[in-house]
Amino acid sequence: MVFKIGGSSGTDIVPLAATGGISWKRINIEGGNGTLMADGTLFEDRIASRYEWSWKFRPMTAAEQAALLTLLKASSVTVYYTDPQTNTNTTSVYYVSDVPAGYLIKRTGGTEYWGGMTATFTARPPK
Repeated sequence: MVFKIGGSSGTDIVPLAATGGISWKRINIEGGNGTLMADGTLFEDRIASRYEWSWKFRPMTAAEQAALLTLLKASSVTVYYTDPQTNTNTTSVYYVSDVPAGYLIKRTGGTEYWGGMTATFTARPPK
């Protein structure tokens, strides 16, 4: 799996993920003609779908976290990633939101660590 910020030649952030820290969901975009009939039959009017990724990152040094936050500074980023439904690599634009983190510790020697960082990547709606 790859998840490169900045396109196919960008920076792969998968090594920064916590164990089991990457999940995704498909969000369906519905048109206005879907309905549930009285007999329980559902008529769907899906006009498109997009992905939303939730990331939990492993503890990082202050330098690692600063580098990652620099990659995620813009409100949207180009991501080259492995599509979970096709197991092929593709490129899409994602909005980045909810990027909290907490200070962990300053070790002997001065190295500082941050933990609990998460991020949500939501695909830009199709045109």
